[in-house]
Amino acid sequence: MKVEYDPDNALRRIDTRGINPLPASDQTQILEWFEDPNTTTVVQGLHENLDERFMKWSYIKNKCGPLLCRNFKYFKRKLTLDHPTHIANVVATNSSLDTFEEAGTMVMSFETYDLYLQQRKLALYHLMTTKEQQEQVHHGSFTDSELQELKELKKQQQPEDPEDPEDPEEPEEPAEERKEGNETQDDKITVSYYPSGQSNKSQPHVINLLDDVIYLIDLDITRFIPEAAADLRAHFKMDLLPAGDWCMMNSVGSEGRPFLGPNLYITPPGASTVFHEDGNGTVDS
Repeated sequence: MKVEYDPDNALRRIDTRGINPLPASDQTQILEWFEDPNTTTVVQGLHENLDERFMKWSYIKNKCGPLLCRNFKYFKRKLTLDHPTHIANVVATNSSLDTFEEAGTMVMSFETYDLYLQQRKLALYHLMTTKEQQEQVHHGSFTDSELQELKELKKQQQPEDPEDPEDPEEPEEPAEERKEGNETQDDKITVSYYPSGQSNKSQPHVINLLDDVIYLIDLDITRFIPEAAADLRAHFKMDLLPAGDWCMMNSVGSEGRPFLGPNLYITPPGASTVFHEDGNGTVDS
């Protein structure tokens, strides 16, 4: 395996790509580096034998679509006096003024969350300049069906000219010149919302596609995507999974220990989790 060390950042990078199986001596060395409190160790390539289908959102959405899930954290954009609307913050995606505050939890189906993700992507797309839009398409950020939806939306927004129906489409106006009325799509996404500090849910809540960020956290793949969990156990290059060879809980039955994962997270920009140690350090998180 290839090892690089960055002394300025106390960072060790390990590359295991192309090594199958990973020798036991290399695994032991990696585990020793994990235990070093003075360095950070990043390992690349442990996942390359996995079946990538099982972790794709399209697969999860199609499999779990109508099921309800409570594992959604809700964040709201905090607007500043200097930037009173969200337009400036969204366009300046690297702005230090972009801050989001956790506002509670949400319950929704996977289908509803997929609608949020797709519509939010389209809403952000419409705020980009033409050049940025072209870059998004070039880098494959949109599927064929999403590109078709973009074309249909553009046709709906294009004013008709009965005198010359063959007129070519006008170039889309840049984000800086767009009016606020064009920022979001007509689709409204309504969910059950549990505000922070309250035990009862609010009235049906309409999501703002630009200012609201919804974070899927701690999705138990052993329950929702068991085939992905089986694939991890069979093909991950090191047995680092809960109750595996290197886990302190490997001698405790599944009914006698707390759930330790593996979990799946989908984190749109703006969402976050505070650094913490589950089990007072007995569980990596």
